[in-house]
Amino acid sequence: MACEFYTLVRRETQEYQERAMYLIDSGRQSPSIMERWIRRIDDLKQKNSAMRRCSERS
Repeated sequence: MACEFYTLVRRETQEYQERAMYLIDSGRQSPSIMERWIRRIDDLKQKNSAMRRCSERS
């Protein structure tokens, strides 16, 4: 279960990095787009923290 989770997190992180670089490279600076990405990254951090707490209990 942990291995699957970390594989998913790595994949999502890579996708976020690629999209963020595209936005930066294309010069897009829309506050709404940036706010959505900040929320996505925060959600990913929360998932990671929850999974770590769960694995520490095991």
